[in-house]
Amino acid sequence: MEMDFMETSTSSSSLMLPTQSPIWHPSEEVTEFDETVLNAEQWDLLELYRLNRSIHQPWFSIYSWAYISVITLTFVSNTLFFCSMIRRRDSWTPRNVFILNLAVADLCICFTMSFSATDVLTKYWPFGVQSVYLCRCIKASPCFLVYFMSMIIVVIALDRFRCIVQPSSVQLTTRQAALIIPAIGALALTMSTPVFLHTHIHIPRLPNTSSANSAQSNGSTTTIQGENKRHMYSIFSLVFQFILPFSVISCSYYLIYRYLQKNRLIRKDKIRDREKARRTNAMLFRVSMVFCICWLPLNVLVLVIDGTDLFKDNHELMLCAFMSCHLIGMSSACFNPMLYGYCFETERSLLNRLLGKCAIHVPCLSHPAIEENDHDIEFQTRSRHIGGVD
Repeated sequence: MEMDFMETSTSSSSLMLPTQSPIWHPSEEVTEFDETVLNAEQWDLLELYRLNRSIHQPWFSIYSWAYISVITLTFVSNTLFFCSMIRRRDSWTPRNVFILNLAVADLCICFTMSFSATDVLTKYWPFGVQSVYLCRCIKASPCFLVYFMSMIIVVIALDRFRCIVQPSSVQLTTRQAALIIPAIGALALTMSTPVFLHTHIHIPRLPNTSSANSAQSNGSTTTIQGENKRHMYSIFSLVFQFILPFSVISCSYYLIYRYLQKNRLIRKDKIRDREKARRTNAMLFRVSMVFCICWLPLNVLVLVIDGTDLFKDNHELMLCAFMSCHLIGMSSACFNPMLYGYCFETERSLLNRLLGKCAIHVPCLSHPAIEENDHDIEFQTRSRHIGGVD
């Protein structure tokens, strides 16, 4: 007899090219097997299929609660921030347009993360063989959102660089910012298309088949072609989701820092403005570091999985490592509202009104904030005479 099954794919992250998604027909009964030919390891595997769990206890419960916690925190923080932004429509700036879309993307992450968690925590695809497009959307949506968010963060960094370092140049308008968003979305959709196209439901055979390759006969590609595509897409994702965005962000914030160091504030309240500039620099530095810390582990792990046999003999360890890095990466959606919104005075005042007395227990609302308008700060170049040369 045949049993429809497949081991859980780790491609629920946006960083790996999916191969197949598992599927199980509930009508198949485990008792149909000859008990005498099953050893302890095989019985353990069948028990995982019966429970539809990709890993054993207590790790299944630990990671389930971890996903629930991250999803809840992301939803609450971004919902509060979204409400604070919507309530101040009269003061929308290009930066606020980008940040609002970042919050919307983070909220979408909550929805897609629920399906991603189901996909990675279960042993087989539970939605039936006819749901191939649902399977593809579940795999490709996180990829699209991560590309979209990384590009939004890059655009915010470039916009802040232009506002602070080049305040006399033509600044981005709100309408232009609104037109940039669809362009970013189209680019992110294009970059995530390979994930959608190469995801399919696979129904291999059990080991007692006539050919060693029969389990691969239902796949869309051969093993070599699939591995090459996965590895190439992993490198592509590493470059465009991490290396390139992080390089642009770091360079932009470093140039802002150098500019603020080389220029002197000339307003009467110099001390206050210097402190504001210092806190701005600190916030920009944290943005780069959080982005790096959250996404670097997953990018590195994907390259290790696709390029080595480190986890070849321990699939459960690979899943645990993957879910840990996946949670760290997705947790960046929790930090984005704080880094891009809660640090500014206008958003903070609205959040304080929304939260009321509870606001005093939120650390990011209990410290001095950065004022909204970067153009209020005037700069004067400080000449340095070294050896008679300006």
